[in-house]
Amino acid sequence: MRQKEQRQQIGDMVTPLVSTLIDMEKQCLIRISEAARESQNIQVALNSVARAQRLEQNPSSAVSQEFASVLWLQKEHKFAVQFMKDLIERHYCDVEKDTVGITKKALLLSRLV
Repeated sequence: MRQKEQRQQIGDMVTPLVSTLIDMEKQCLIRISEAARESQNIQVALNSVARAQRLEQNPSSAVSQEFASVLWLQKEHKFAVQFMKDLIERHYCDVEKDTVGITKKALLLSRLV
C-alpha cells in the first residue's frame, strides 16, 4: 500500500498516510529483528534492521538501538558501544531539564555497561 501511495505522489513531499505507513513498517521490521535476535538468527535481525534504516531519512532512536543490539549480538562490541554513544549524543544531548529524557538517556547509558 505504501509503494502504491508513493507512486502516485508528486515530488518528495510525503503525505500523512505514507508517513504513517512508513512508521508502521519500521515498527514491524524492528519487532522482526528483536524476535530474530531472541532466537539467535543474526542474519534475519540484521536484514530487518537494515531495511528499517533505509526507510528513514534521519536515524530514529528505536531503529538505532536495535541496530546496536544486533551489532552486540554479532560480537561487534566496539562498534555497538560507539553506535550507542553516537545515538545518545544525537538524541539526548540537551535533556538536562526533561525528566523523561534524562531517564531514557540513563537507560541507554546503562546498556553500555
